[in-house]
Amino acid sequence: MIDRWDDLREQLDGIVVPQRMRDPEYRGIAEEFDRRAPNFSPQAI
Repeated sequence: MIDRWDDLREQLDGIVVPQRMRDPEYRGIAEEFDRRAPNFSPQAI
C-alpha cells in the first residue's frame, strides 16, 4: 500500500515512471517522459 501511495504522489508531481521502477539503463528515457508530461501546477499571474 505504501508503494501505491508513493506512485500516486509521483504521478501528481508529473513523474511518469515511478522512481522505484526505473531501470538505470533506461533512465534517460524516463526523464524525457517526465519533461514531456503536462504540468498542472497553477501558474503565477
